[in-house]
Amino acid sequence: MRDGEEPDAQIGVTVADDFILGLGVAIAFAAAVPKLGATKGWIRAEYSVKIPAIIIIFIISGLGLKTKALLSAAADLRIHVLVQGLSLAAIPAIGYGIALALRNNGFNDHLADGLVIMACMPTTVSTNVVYTARAAGNEAAALVNAVLGNIIGIFVTPLWLGHFLKVEGVAPYGDVLIELSYTIIAPLIVGQLMQYCTPGVVAWIKKHINTANVSSCCILALVWVTFCNTFSNGSTKQVPGVDVAATVFLEVALFFLFLAVSFVVAWPPPPLRKLRRWLGGSRADVVAVVICGSTKTVALGVPLINVMYKDVPCAWNLAKAPFLRWSEGDLWNVTLEVAAGGVIEYKYVVVEGDGTVAASWQRGANNVLALQLNDEEVEVYDNWKNTPGALVLVDGQEITRERKLLAWASDMSLQRSELRRTRMELAQAREEIRVLRAELSVLRMEVSEANIARAAAEARQLELERKNSALRLEIAASNASARSTMEEAARLLNDMSDDDSGMNGGMGMSSSSGMSDAGSGGSPTYASANAPAGAGSSSSGSHGSGGGMFGSLFGFNMPGGNGKGK
Repeated sequence: MRDGEEPDAQIGVTVADDFILGLGVAIAFAAAVPKLGATKGWIRAEYSVKIPAIIIIFIISGLGLKTKALLSAAADLRIHVLVQGLSLAAIPAIGYGIALALRNNGFNDHLADGLVIMACMPTTVSTNVVYTARAAGNEAAALVNAVLGNIIGIFVTPLWLGHFLKVEGVAPYGDVLIELSYTIIAPLIVGQLMQYCTPGVVAWIKKHINTANVSSCCILALVWVTFCNTFSNGSTKQVPGVDVAATVFLEVALFFLFLAVSFVVAWPPPPLRKLRRWLGGSRADVVAVVICGSTKTVALGVPLINVMYKDVPCAWNLAKAPFLRWSEGDLWNVTLEVAAGGVIEYKYVVVEGDGTVAASWQRGANNVLALQLNDEEVEVYDNWKNTPGALVLVDGQEITRERKLLAWASDMSLQRSELRRTRMELAQAREEIRVLRAELSVLRMEVSEANIARAAAEARQLELERKNSALRLEIAASNASARSTMEEAARLLNDMSDDDSGMNGGMGMSSSSGMSDAGSGGSPTYASANAPAGAGSSSSGSHGSGGGMFGSLFGFNMPGGNGKGK
């Protein structure tokens, strides 16, 4: 339990009479001058009224709430589960069940779809915060769940609508998140910062301004803008008055039903005392859960509907509906050109005035006509009471709607099979292309490697050619040097030949040498004797004549051309 409260404490909520009166005045003023506050209207209320009102509400919340309370509320998982479970799970299921029952009993199909859409929306952005504060509830928990619910809702709500109504679409995630950031989060942060930066200003505001009444006036301004849009777009004129009255009564009943469900979940009855103690919620928490769990926003609903139903032709817009011509026998007919290969859903309506006000709609379910791709001319005979057995003529041959729908379904099945086969072929072709691309990549790599090898071979060839040229130059230089040496050797030989000729004609040389042991420790002795000119020479181990030539060749200095023997 919180704040020492007992589980059996009484829960009560009161609403000021002046606020109820203000709601009536706002709705009446919107009905009288709808263009004044409509979107893109005379004063562009979506900018001049709606955004400022929401910002003021959350600045006031930021001024009044303590940071500790906000952080505590953000960490309270129990309240988050209760509020979001009611708003985005339990109530959508209940709303769909009620809409299904109403549709099966002849209720307007589009109004029933609208009921489902309403039930699947997240909690309101600003209204629940103001209402929770006026009822002395946990305002911090309401504020946190307003932000959390709208962030979760942009993902969960399209899933519910796709499941319940078979419509597809992508929520405007970016637009919603941006709007939440500058209309809720930024003003809240500003209010929190003012508590710490300008406490004197905050104290003056709390003393001289009734912030609760200011927030209530902002809520009334938002209600006025909403009803201006409702009355200005002609939606109330496109629906019969009986259906409008039934819808209003149904919405009021559903609101109290959702309040009761939320209250029972947040504050179980006495027989479930143990569950109440386990939940452990205070009175303020119960007020926040009941208000946040049962209210629904249009801030996300309208943009989401516009996105998810953008491809629905006319969308029951009477201004775009074709007129039928009367003929004898009380028959009404019209000729239209429509696209083949689809299913058309239509309904008849009796209009008043300029054709934008519905006096009476055809009862029962919507008429459905399936068109095949090969249909060229189709005649349809309906009746106002919408009784079964309407006649359909295709190229002059009679067929029932059911058989026509089955034939269309068969065509669709064949087309799906063909499409599946085409997709498989396309997938196979893509795989082949992928393999070819891989092979091409390998070939490109091989070509690249071959180019690199060729470039290396060319570089090697250039290097070898350079070395070959250098070697040729060296060989040529060597040849020149050898030629020069040989020429010098030939010259020297010629000179020596000339010298030997002169010596042989003038004198001879002989030498002899001997060598003997002088005994132990002796040294060898050499003896030489000069022979007469022209005499021969002999000695042991002696060299013959010509010693001068060999001495010159081997570099000995032999004066006079004398030989030396050893």
